[in-house]
Amino acid sequence: MSAFLSPAIRANGCLKRTMYLDFFVLQEKPFSLTPDPRFLFLSDSHRQALDHMVYGIQEREGFILVAGDIGTGKTTICRELLERLDDNVATALILNPLLSEQELLEAIVEDFALGKQPAAAAGNAGEKSSRKLFDSLDEETQNALELNPLMPGERVLRNILDKVQQPSSAGRLTKKELIDRLNRFLLELVEQGGNAVLIIDEAQNLSPEVLEQVRILSNLETTKQKLLQIVLVGQLELKHKLESPALRQLNQRITIRYQLNPLTFEETKRYIEHRLFVAGSNSSVTFDEGAYEQIFDYSRGVPRLVNLICERCLLAGFVDQVRRLDADMVLRCRESLEGNIEPRPRPQIPDQPEPGAPVEQRNEERMVELPAEKRPEQAVDQPWERKQRGFFSGAWRTVAITLMVVITIAAASMLTWKIATRGPVSARQAATQTSRPEAGQTRQVAAPVEIPAVRLAFSLQLGAFRNIEDALEQARLFGEQGLERELYVVPLHVAQLGGRWYRLFYGGFPSNDAVRAELDRLVERGLLRQGSARVVETSLAYNLGDFGDMASAKKKGGEYMRSWRIPSYVMMLHKDEQGETWRLYAGAFENRDQAAFLGDRIEEAGLSKSLVERLGYWPLH
Repeated sequence: MSAFLSPAIRANGCLKRTMYLDFFVLQEKPFSLTPDPRFLFLSDSHRQALDHMVYGIQEREGFILVAGDIGTGKTTICRELLERLDDNVATALILNPLLSEQELLEAIVEDFALGKQPAAAAGNAGEKSSRKLFDSLDEETQNALELNPLMPGERVLRNILDKVQQPSSAGRLTKKELIDRLNRFLLELVEQGGNAVLIIDEAQNLSPEVLEQVRILSNLETTKQKLLQIVLVGQLELKHKLESPALRQLNQRITIRYQLNPLTFEETKRYIEHRLFVAGSNSSVTFDEGAYEQIFDYSRGVPRLVNLICERCLLAGFVDQVRRLDADMVLRCRESLEGNIEPRPRPQIPDQPEPGAPVEQRNEERMVELPAEKRPEQAVDQPWERKQRGFFSGAWRTVAITLMVVITIAAASMLTWKIATRGPVSARQAATQTSRPEAGQTRQVAAPVEIPAVRLAFSLQLGAFRNIEDALEQARLFGEQGLERELYVVPLHVAQLGGRWYRLFYGGFPSNDAVRAELDRLVERGLLRQGSARVVETSLAYNLGDFGDMASAKKKGGEYMRSWRIPSYVMMLHKDEQGETWRLYAGAFENRDQAAFLGDRIEEAGLSKSLVERLGYWPLH
């Protein structure tokens, strides 16, 4: 890193964090390595992991296993799960698995806030125990203990027992007492309609004996349901450990299993944009496409590595006083993180150690001959592991990256040319032959990377209707209340619910926090009842064209509605001194399967069928 720090900053010895944040107009660090649930980005894999965990807890399935590679966000998922559980669910989260069986039980009891036996009660119990033991002694022994008339013999005996740390007098509960206390608490909780969840993070570090103790806890049950739901979260090695013969009973009891996967390339881009937005950025810092590719190549989609390289890139951008970070800067940061040390040559293994060789040399040679530690097949190669292989390091990596950048630029140019020759874009080109677009005319839009739009992935679902007329009428009624965002109807085919439905949405919003804040505001205004609307991540929509003003976009949407009954809505995509850009969208979907029904209707109408991520202008307030 010091290679590209300015001399003044190197001389100063440190970088002021306030300077770093002020330069990029950020409220806090966007790429901190701490598991803050506010920055949680739900990829498809993370969302499914949460759904599996919530389902298993609600249905009282007993054992749940979630495994994932290093740095994929397992601890963050655990903390988000705690936020999502109802108030009637008691939780215990164990973050340090390097415990004995006794210590694990004590940690569980403490985390459930059951506490210990009161000191006065413990003292009374100790006195009763020592008195009973004293009375059982013969008279000669009792006389021997009565050495001091100011200290009764049973007290002398109790003090002796305290010194040797007998469990009954030292105040530490036995395993049986801990389990009994936990069982009473769980039974009382069930009688009150509650539930209890034990979450153990880094569970791959649990010893077989402690895992067996965890299995025994699953025996706390009634004739109808499990009293304790246990979630084991750990690295991929946990799956292999549970397959050992000694843990067959535990492995058989796990009813729900899920493997957390790294982010895809597109999810990595959205992940970076999401964290920047939560930290307060409003396009004050951006990465170009080449930078995203380099970040993904370094991280392989592992969130922790994405945070690491992006944090270093922001620091480099601050030093160079640039707010647009490119591939070259990411490469420099990679070199800083990986180091420029070439791998050392592998030591030659002699056929036989010389008899007179020192013991240290023999041990070193014997260690070289041992096979590498077995690792899960799904594990992601870490950057330093890839560097040790040597092929894509040094000159080879530079050649490969240069070739990839050239291919990407050529592909992007070809894609831009194809888009420019299709229907909606041709109309925009015809409308922009004048110096400035008039009202009602479409305007040529700059390349997507030039548009300061954000991903508006979240919406409020206000209702679902069996016919479009009811949905549109409800949208009209809501629209009369002076709402700030768009109201839109989305047709959906759900075979399990009897066919076609029309969902009414209000949005979109760039984050879960933003949409929930708006939901609270609508409840306070009395427009919604608590619990009558739900937050949905609807990041996909069909792009029906870009326009130079809102009126033109809405007019075209009205034509599509009258001709083909395709409901649409408009969102501002870009705003600057030269004008505005509005995009006409149709639909809002959580995944591609949901979009298929409306996509078929768009295709039947002969319109351009382009499913995209929903973007929109979100001003900084």
